[in-house]
Amino acid sequence: MSKYLDFEHERREKGYSKIDPSVGLFKSMVGRVIVWVTSRDVDQRRGYVFPRAGTVAGTRRQSVVFENGEEIRVKDILECGVKDK
Repeated sequence: MSKYLDFEHERREKGYSKIDPSVGLFKSMVGRVIVWVTSRDVDQRRGYVFPRAGTVAGTRRQSVVFENGEEIRVKDILECGVKDK
């Protein structure tokens, strides 16, 4: 069971499948849409989680790069999922 993302019931993550983040996995997912949560996206005091989504453009060292130019370290990703085809 996921701690932050709900892949079965919530509208935002419905249609996504849970994956374990790794650099090798993201290399094979270029052009695919993923949803992810980092520790900066979780507000423990209020109990809010703000998942983000984007299209994978590639990898650089230990980071995944998205089409909008955003780069996130794979170690910082708490949970993620890939959009079902």
